[in-house]
Amino acid sequence: SGDGYVKDFSLGLDSESFQREIEDLFSQSPKFIDFDTAVVFISFNCYEPSQDRFIATQMSIDFPLGGMLIPNTIKIICFSMDQIKQISASALLTDGIQLFFCVCYASRVVLLKILNQDKLRRFKRDANGKETEEEEEIDGYSKGCSIATDVLVVVAFLLKFYFSQQTNYHDLDQILNDNYQGSGGEEYIEMVHYADYYMEQYQMYTLIIILNTFNLLNALRIFRIVHWIMLIIERTFYVIGLFMMLLIPCQLGFSFLSCVFVGPYLSKYATLIGGVKQQIITMMGQQDSMSLMRSNYGFTIIWTMGFIIFFAYFFVTASIVAFEDGFDETVNERGYPDDFKQASQWTTEEYIIWMCSWFPQEYLKRLCERLDYHDYEFEELGAADEAPKEEDPDLRSNA
Repeated sequence: SGDGYVKDFSLGLDSESFQREIEDLFSQSPKFIDFDTAVVFISFNCYEPSQDRFIATQMSIDFPLGGMLIPNTIKIICFSMDQIKQISASALLTDGIQLFFCVCYASRVVLLKILNQDKLRRFKRDANGKETEEEEEIDGYSKGCSIATDVLVVVAFLLKFYFSQQTNYHDLDQILNDNYQGSGGEEYIEMVHYADYYMEQYQMYTLIIILNTFNLLNALRIFRIVHWIMLIIERTFYVIGLFMMLLIPCQLGFSFLSCVFVGPYLSKYATLIGGVKQQIITMMGQQDSMSLMRSNYGFTIIWTMGFIIFFAYFFVTASIVAFEDGFDETVNERGYPDDFKQASQWTTEEYIIWMCSWFPQEYLKRLCERLDYHDYEFEELGAADEAPKEEDPDLRSNA
């Protein structure tokens, strides 16, 4: 019928007593389980204060037509609350190191960008391109900051790697088995599901991908045509992102935005994402997807396929429209690749600032205010190619 029941079991039951307790589920009125039930999943847990242990049990029991009780899976999870506290503290520390690493890298980017802009605004080179003593001092200070922030990034990365290895959930089942004094043929399983150790690999790989992307951009020194294409892609994904976020709260759009904007912490939103996925079939007006599936499987398949085809067509159409809009806007504002040459000389820091330039400028202004920097021209953010640096002798020679 879909209703749920809660039944308490004593902690001191042996295997035979536990078997009788399960069989009594058939004899009570109202019956907890009917003979026509195909599969029943039973789970219960208890906490034993005297030994500071938490015990969780999951059972999967098959009931054939004859009514014979066949427990096919019995999983018992036992662990100490002290271990959970230690693991939680290690996981929290790992998240803190993760945040520290991101802050160090972002600080390096913003600091070097501000120092570079400050140097260009306060000092000029002579006709021969010779640097003054004051400019050399500022340049040395900038290099010192670069080295210091690089060291912080490396230290944060090493700490992140170390604590990620310490927070290894795969080895916890062995620890729990050694500590738990049990008897019988219980099957011990891991305390934590694989999805819960997200900080071990997902966050690490996400950072590596991001950093390698920046390094690749810096290595290419972005040819003008590549930069031009990236400008179009930037506009395109901006429009697509708005479509997905505002108009299409479905599985593909929500998952895409989650991967882009909350990447390292995606598993924390697993429940929300799972709920969105469950609602895909109900978005077109169905109030009860389970009733629909039970009543008419053929209609469910047709409905689902039509739903998927509709959104696939919608996404393709929206992508084409967004790409055309991004292409036209890029050509109108920046011209074609041959119209700007400064892009081929951008640095990694300038590219990172350029990639982040679509964020609201209020946040960047607040950041500069915290750093006591008030001379930055925000309206020119990400548009270094529109204002050539006349003090650079190489650019002057190109001109």
